[in-house]
Amino acid sequence: MTTSRFTSLPLLCALVVVSLAMCGCTSMKGASDKWATAWTKSTEPKPVDPNHEEIVTYWGQKKKEPKKVDMPPELKERMAKKTDQSQRSREYADNLKAGNLRYKEGRWDEARRAYELALAAKPDDPDVHHRLAVVADKQQMFGAADDHYEAALRKRPRDPNLLSDIGYSHILRGD
Repeated sequence: MTTSRFTSLPLLCALVVVSLAMCGCTSMKGASDKWATAWTKSTEPKPVDPNHEEIVTYWGQKKKEPKKVDMPPELKERMAKKTDQSQRSREYADNLKAGNLRYKEGRWDEARRAYELALAAKPDDPDVHHRLAVVADKQQMFGAADDHYEAALRKRPRDPNLLSDIGYSHILRGD
């Protein structure tokens, strides 16, 4: 009896190691890919603005004579665009957070409205489409769920959470 226990121990250890390796492969690969992408983006040199000299000259003159120097129209336009982008980004984040909170509370209509507002700020965001699809499933609005799942799949065709939720959606329908 003791001989068979010791011969099965290495086999059991090998099975555990293989199981752990297979379970963790996809999530670790995704995490390392995200880290590598973030690292590459943070170390890339930023492109030089073609109006760089004009902008530097403007700010230098503005510092010397604040009331006399007018802002170049290109710079005004760019600053307005950045302000608009940061406002939309804040609205997106606020609405996404509100939607997540309402979802956790089981308030599906309010969650859907918050996610729709977030989607208005970022129309192609796969996370918002995914969340809207899940809320639509909860409300048994399967046509809307399919539309949002398809939009999310266009951006993330291999997302395991998305694919899992699509499968669950079909189970809810009895497909």
